Amino acid sequence: MTSTVGSVSRLSESAGFLRRRTRTPAILTLDEPPGPVTIDGGTLLVRGWAVHRASRDPGEVQVVIDGERFSARRTVRPDVAQHLELDPALAVGFTAAIDRRRLAHRGHVRVEATFERAASLKTPDINFEHLAGDPVPVEEVGTCPVCGDAERQIEGSSDGLRMARCATCAVVYTVDRPTPGFLAARYSAAYFADEYLPALEAEADAMATHWSMLLDLLEPHRGAASRLFEIGTGAGRFLRAARQRGWDGRGVDINAAAVEYGRREYELDLVAAPADTEINPTAGYDAVVSEMSLEHLPDPHAVVARAAAALRPGGVLMIFTVCADGDSFTSLGMASPLVGPAEHLFLFSQSSLERLVTDAGLEPLLFWTDEAGDSIGVLARHP
Repeated sequence: MTSTVGSVSRLSESAGFLRRRTRTPAILTLDEPPGPVTIDGGTLLVRGWAVHRASRDPGEVQVVIDGERFSARRTVRPDVAQHLELDPALAVGFTAAIDRRRLAHRGHVRVEATFERAASLKTPDINFEHLAGDPVPVEEVGTCPVCGDAERQIEGSSDGLRMARCATCAVVYTVDRPTPGFLAARYSAAYFADEYLPALEAEADAMATHWSMLLDLLEPHRGAASRLFEIGTGAGRFLRAARQRGWDGRGVDINAAAVEYGRREYELDLVAAPADTEINPTAGYDAVVSEMSLEHLPDPHAVVARAAAALRPGGVLMIFTVCADGDSFTSLGMASPLVGPAEHLFLFSQSSLERLVTDAGLEPLLFWTDEAGDSIGVLARHP
């Protein structure tokens, strides 16, 4: 989507508007979209805040698109609360993420807020258009791939693909899963060269710091052989960092172009294959690592079980992946950049990661998240 998420700076820009409205206690402000917008994938994000200042009533907010009404998710907005001297726990914010597949190719959107002690407010109409693209071929997932429970709550959809939260283990997973052929074709040479590698280069320094932290966590569990296996190596830079620390590393990735790059540039021992077919269950590794890869794999339960079997006694499995309980998904829902149900098949909770490692016979040693809680890690040991 071509627009960007509103922020505190957006609120500051509206300060003059607020001063002009001091005699009108009911306020409705739209952060997203800020003007005419072209949607090139995913969802139409509608985001802002509404409140009746005198009564502290956040009101009822609806998004109206060509006459069809959608309820908005209410969220806390600490920036707004501080600016208006309101209780920071008051849900004055609102967010709606409308799947572009539900929209006409062109139309207009507005927001309406209704308060108990004031007339309804509405924003001006904003035009949008979206680029259709071909629908993704899918097959429905009937039960949770982590714990097997069939009870779930649909969280929403993006590009026609629904995601649901499991009632038992709280993992969020793609219900309308792309077919195996689509998933295999997605991780092509063009994807590696045009999407993956440029993104990696843009965050090279931050990623180097991140990988160093992960290796620090592995260090106390290193055996005499220092043998490490990585699931989903990408370009191989984590394994290169591990080798610089003295690890004897090997890895697998489904993207043949990524594997060829890692072999050529860093002389790494890599193989192009699905992860759950290449982990040697008799290898006796000191560590197996899945760093931002488990969310892409259709059967995390099978992959974790195979990884656990490949560890020596005392060896550790480290998983670092996307989280369903951080700021991004909690506030933006299906509009979160973490969401891409054709690729990120899972957003994990701590309970779902714990279920995966304990089912595989491992002992969880540590859980941690990044600052925003948008990524989560677990370190688990083979007894």
